[in-house]
Amino acid sequence: MGNFKELQKWLGEMFEDVRKVTGQNAPKNCQMTAHSIQTNIINCCAKETSKLIIEDLRDDYFSILADESSDVYQKEQLALCIRYVDKKGRVTERFLGIVHVQDTTSSTLKDAIVSLLMEHKLTLSKCRGQGYDGASNMKGEINGLKTKIMDESPSAHYIHCFAHQLQLTLVAVTKQNDDCVAFFDCVTNILNVVGISYRKHHMLREAQAQEKVLGKISKDKSQSERIKAQNCLTVIESFDFIFMAHLLLTIFGYTDELCKALQKRDQDIINAIELIEMTKFHLQVLREDNEWETFLKDVTSFCVKHRVKVPDMDGFYVLVGRPKRYFVKVKNLHRFHVEMFDEVNTELLVCMAALNPANSFAAFDKDKLMKLAKFYPQDFTSTDLVQLSSQLNMFIVDVRNDTRFQQVKNLNELSIKLVETKKHDRFKQVYLLLKLVLILPIATASVERVFSGMNYVKTKLRNKMGDQYLNDCLVTFIERDFFRRVSNEDIIKRFFRHVKL
Repeated sequence: MGNFKELQKWLGEMFEDVRKVTGQNAPKNCQMTAHSIQTNIINCCAKETSKLIIEDLRDDYFSILADESSDVYQKEQLALCIRYVDKKGRVTERFLGIVHVQDTTSSTLKDAIVSLLMEHKLTLSKCRGQGYDGASNMKGEINGLKTKIMDESPSAHYIHCFAHQLQLTLVAVTKQNDDCVAFFDCVTNILNVVGISYRKHHMLREAQAQEKVLGKISKDKSQSERIKAQNCLTVIESFDFIFMAHLLLTIFGYTDELCKALQKRDQDIINAIELIEMTKFHLQVLREDNEWETFLKDVTSFCVKHRVKVPDMDGFYVLVGRPKRYFVKVKNLHRFHVEMFDEVNTELLVCMAALNPANSFAAFDKDKLMKLAKFYPQDFTSTDLVQLSSQLNMFIVDVRNDTRFQQVKNLNELSIKLVETKKHDRFKQVYLLLKLVLILPIATASVERVFSGMNYVKTKLRNKMGDQYLNDCLVTFIERDFFRRVSNEDIIKRFFRHVKL
């Protein structure tokens, strides 16, 4: 029957009021089951949802987050989200819309962004930040796009997605380390051997708790991959492989937590930088003697448990499955402890740190904050800078003496507390500076969530959805919390105002 008719039928069976006015009981021909009627109703729902988001923005400053991806029909789609501070002082990211683009040149992307903003009566003049992940087809167009946007809004500072930078760093470092490359090559070979057929998948499930599936394949002469399995088995039962597996598990453990933290919706840029510094610290500590000994003990214990030979750390390193000519003759201790552990605008970020409220605003620095304000010449005139200087002096004394601010730990909490205590009206210039810092994008996770949602809305069975229909479905699906706040009366009024029955 289709989703709409199925839902209508179910509602009629569940609720008497609905049954009286739907299906065969609908007055005259007003059954609302035609596809054009359905799409118009969904469009009205999406428009009213977007209207609430724009009202929540209140004609204030915002930053944009954009990315492109292909849908199930292989059409290039550009998704746009906005980041802003709401009336309660909370930083938030909201989905604005999705639009089909013919290509991903900087001009096309910029035109698509401008058209989406204009559709919601927004302009680039209010844009104070832009963020993209720089991956896929947009990679070569980022510089051109950010420049075109900054030509119209010079204070729309570009921040490369922190989570994507982390990914690029991990990939780059991994590719530069021969041991990491060898490890992942071995893992790839194992996946190719085991994943080649459903029968081997079944063998793996049966053998996981008892014997390695590679062992079974290597002994079975009927298997064409038995030689590959034997080679893989030799490598993974070596101390080198187990050591690297434990090392990467530890490193990815730290970086995975960092990646998740960077993608939180309410993350602020100062807290993100602190998280990066903390992760770097823990990775550096791993190289120190005490942590190294503990780590080596864990690896050794694992090897002893699984009957893998542990080399003498005072002996010379012996290669397993790799040519000796690529390695200098060294002792095992040096090899595992040393050789396998390879080691935006900066001024803008440094100045931002002076707003950090942690430890009773210990990082507060008036000179840096005044310099930060000069990054936004459109928002701080010479008169405004004089007011900001005076307000900063009063602000720091006020908040340090106010017990309500003692537990504030980050910029988002500071913004919320300023609104709660009405101090955002008393220190308007300081609060404006705080908002400009808060709306700078940290990661493009919100845009990635849009594409995840698109996979639910536009499927292989529904692959011919029009662009507007897809956009409307995504708005109501992704921004469901705002959609719930839309009244039926508003949807009905818009429907009768814009649709001719």
